[in-house]
Amino acid sequence: NAAAPLPALDAPALPHPALDELRIAMTRGAGVVRDEAGLSVLIAVIDGLETRHGRALPLVAARLIAEAALKRRESRGGHFRADYPNTDDQPRHSRIRLSPANRMMAAE
Repeated sequence: NAAAPLPALDAPALPHPALDELRIAMTRGAGVVRDEAGLSVLIAVIDGLETRHGRALPLVAARLIAEAALKRRESRGGHFRADYPNTDDQPRHSRIRLSPANRMMAAE
């Protein structure tokens, strides 16, 4: 049961200095070893970049990664949550999307 394709977004471009800022923040906050504090700082950086540059597609992707990583309360695969070092017994698959208000929600 395939979902209908999403309409293309008319998204602003992200200037190179802002993209560099995002890359540095992603490496620090959402790297292989993560924790709530680092992910929260990352989300604040994304918020600031969106305020200055609009909802550019790299920021949408970064927000999905950061918000999903923050909600995951375990270490799994190649990513380690320093504040949640254990792996749950049963893996869970989830699909997420952003609402127009930048709130992460389950995809249907």
